[in-house]
Amino acid sequence: MYTIDDIVSATQNNATAVTIACILVWLIGFLQYGTSVYLQLSEKRSAWWFIQHAWYIGHDLTFVLFFQKWFFIIDFWTFKVMWAGCLVFIGIELFTLYNTIKDDGERQEVFGRFKPNGGSITKKEAWTRGLIGYALGFALFITLTYALGDPCCFFLTMTTNFMVAVFPAFLAEERGSRRGHSMWLGIFILAGTINTFCPGISMWYNLAECFREPWYYVLGVIGIIGCINYFRVLHKLPPKPLKPNGKKRIW
Repeated sequence: MYTIDDIVSATQNNATAVTIACILVWLIGFLQYGTSVYLQLSEKRSAWWFIQHAWYIGHDLTFVLFFQKWFFIIDFWTFKVMWAGCLVFIGIELFTLYNTIKDDGERQEVFGRFKPNGGSITKKEAWTRGLIGYALGFALFITLTYALGDPCCFFLTMTTNFMVAVFPAFLAEERGSRRGHSMWLGIFILAGTINTFCPGISMWYNLAECFREPWYYVLGVIGIIGCINYFRVLHKLPPKPLKPNGKKRIW
């Protein structure tokens, strides 16, 4: 694992490369999330599993709570901007949960599966389950951060990009529909996966030696296979129906 001193050294000795790499990570992340939110609003389904949302908000809350590290110990402007970005992501996660619960169909799909005998689930029950799920995601994330000795949670930050590369294909297969999914989203996910694991350009590669080991590249290969699988699954599923006004939906 790395140390805070490793991160400080990287930002001091290779500031330009670290800055560009960090900007790419957050830019692609916003493209992914922006597409996901658009899909949920227009097609009433999220592209991510609920467990992904719980893990992601766990990451964002942990990153925000490390305020002192970003602003006073490492004191690198790019991480301060990333800190503010995580506040935005927290808002997006809560907005996503709100939309999930508001729509009867998605609420039942996400939370109804845990209801005995498959009964319908109320908005109050869904809010309870959703907020508990988010709290558990945060508790697990911050606990693992300390248990693994991941001082700036960069190791676990990487897992969020790995999950988004591998998991959405299985959700699309379960639905048997492209609803809530998109080839454009797949392109943004592929770009984010390459950017996460590619030697030289990756934020992680530029931050610490431990992210230049073979195990990291193996995860990258698995992630790219997951992206290819997402395209494969969407390709074999029926095309989306036209909108009520006759226009095509997002590709």
